[in-house]
Amino acid sequence: MLAALLAAAAVLLFIPGSPERRLRSVGVKTVPAVAPIRHRLPKFGARARLQHADDRARVIDAISALAAELRAGQPPGPALLNSAGTPPVWPSALSALRLDGDVPEALRVDAGVHLVLRSLAACWEVGSASGTGLAAAVNRLAEASRAAQEVRGDLEV
Repeated sequence: MLAALLAAAAVLLFIPGSPERRLRSVGVKTVPAVAPIRHRLPKFGARARLQHADDRARVIDAISALAAELRAGQPPGPALLNSAGTPPVWPSALSALRLDGDVPEALRVDAGVHLVLRSLAACWEVGSASGTGLAAAVNRLAEASRAAQEVRGDLEV
């Protein structure tokens, strides 16, 4: 019995194409709803760590640019648009801004693994509710994020 299973597994490995196609060729039914899960799994390894560090640096740079725009006197909407970068760090927030939607909620959607965007959403929510303090809050968030990035860099070396 074990020999038959191993032989079947060996045959499966030599069938060309995607894993889903291999499974279908031997009669196993694949479930489409399960396939996207593998894209949400955390990535490991040196390359993934470097990519995540680069993404984190882009987010912090964008928040610093947003703080600079707000300090320069730009209104929050255009400041968010000008500091988003290419490709935008917060695409959902830009869409919400264009459609007069809920920008803080869109920032939370954009956050993903970058929790600093959740903090930016909280700053945006408080700043838009009170009408003051957004520039100072985003500036403090940018400084704290930079400091955390430096500490993280020191610990990784």
